[in-house]
Amino acid sequence: MQRLAYVLLLALLAPGCATPPPVVKRSPPEDRPEQPDFKPGPDYFWKRGHYAYDASRDDYVWISGSWEKERVNRTFVPGYWERKGDGWTWHEEVWEEKQR
Repeated sequence: MQRLAYVLLLALLAPGCATPPPVVKRSPPEDRPEQPDFKPGPDYFWKRGHYAYDASRDDYVWISGSWEKERVNRTFVPGYWERKGDGWTWHEEVWEEKQR
């Protein structure tokens, strides 16, 4: 019985995972200039900051950049805002498998 309840719960939650990102009617502000601090090691790179939309405040908030450790056989693709129709959509950062 517990197993059936677990499967049903997953089935209910799964469609929510595929929902498209929300569209924000106002364009994001220009990115802030940032000065990275001391690089923690040779296998790190600077992940630039970006604006995120906070629906509870109906405003953008700045997410500061940070050092990120490289991942073996992966390429970092930063998140970005894309204009869609009369609004803007945020695409999350991803780590893609490197082409061989």
